[in-house]
Amino acid sequence: MPHSCLPPARHSVARLTTARQCYTNATYPKQCIPQRDDYLECIHRTKEKARNAAIQAEFERQQARGLQDHKHKLDAQADGVPTRVGLVPTPPADTE
Repeated sequence: MPHSCLPPARHSVARLTTARQCYTNATYPKQCIPQRDDYLECIHRTKEKARNAAIQAEFERQQARGLQDHKHKLDAQADGVPTRVGLVPTPPADTE
């Protein structure tokens, strides 16, 4: 998935310029935290990487849960009456 900073040179320079202008015009440096965070995210993509890692972890968790549920179903079948697999023909039922 392409991130929001493509093409990197033009957008990162624009974000850096915006952050610098903010620091130049701001009364307090705290006023420029959003611009700084945007620039750092554009460069390092930390939030995007964390989001992708969380999505991957959830996918793997759901996969494992699905396999576990399937195993429980098979175990439940194995604990009950033997299941026919169709290898031996079924004898005809008496209709008397």
